[in-house]
Amino acid sequence: MNYYFFLDFPDKKFGSSLDVFNMPSNLNLCNDKLKDCYVNLFYSDGEKWVTHQYTTLKKFESKLIEKNHLPDHFQDKSVFLSYSFNNSHQSDLLKNIDYMNSNPDWRANICIYNSYTSTSYQGEYPGEFLNRKISLVSCTPMLQKNALNFFYLVNLQADPKIKSFELEIYDSYKNKIDEVTVYTNTINIVKLDKLKSIHKENMFIFISREQGGVPIYFSSSTDYKSLSLEHT
Repeated sequence: MNYYFFLDFPDKKFGSSLDVFNMPSNLNLCNDKLKDCYVNLFYSDGEKWVTHQYTTLKKFESKLIEKNHLPDHFQDKSVFLSYSFNNSHQSDLLKNIDYMNSNPDWRANICIYNSYTSTSYQGEYPGEFLNRKISLVSCTPMLQKNALNFFYLVNLQADPKIKSFELEIYDSYKNKIDEVTVYTNTINIVKLDKLKSIHKENMFIFISREQGGVPIYFSSSTDYKSLSLEHT
């Protein structure tokens, strides 16, 4: 099963949301019989999962979920989303139900928005990542000039403990230019503008040898009226 996440942003001018679906991208290539299901939100407090059963999704139904509509204790957390078939989702266990087996994968519309506009992409966190030791190599798209640029690294593990690991940053000549501490079970965000002003590069390479995750690039114009998301 896939998992989904909210792309939090430090500046309160921006919000985040998910369009979630209980339907496959292609019904003819779906291996599962569709069922009504529960939508569960969860985050790690560093030792265990804290969960909240938010809503239900009937077969072929979709819903928009905005982060700022979640319970107060979810607001400043790295919140993930999963499905279940019963209303007793355990707070100490991340359940990976065998559901949503189709080609292409079922995804959610992962969105960042403000009062002017929004940007989104069709994404997921693959369930097979939860119990695997994965690494990361990701290259930025060409960085936007005269814009605010950020790198997200989304990490989710079966173990709810939050642990630190290092994210190395290289230039296009493979010279290591920086290192950032990031965390498991967290929506990590790294601001790139200071890095870009020092090194005058249009592209950086992000490498993590201990852990991996989903790499995402977010850009905003300085007047906040134009936004973009790129996933590599």
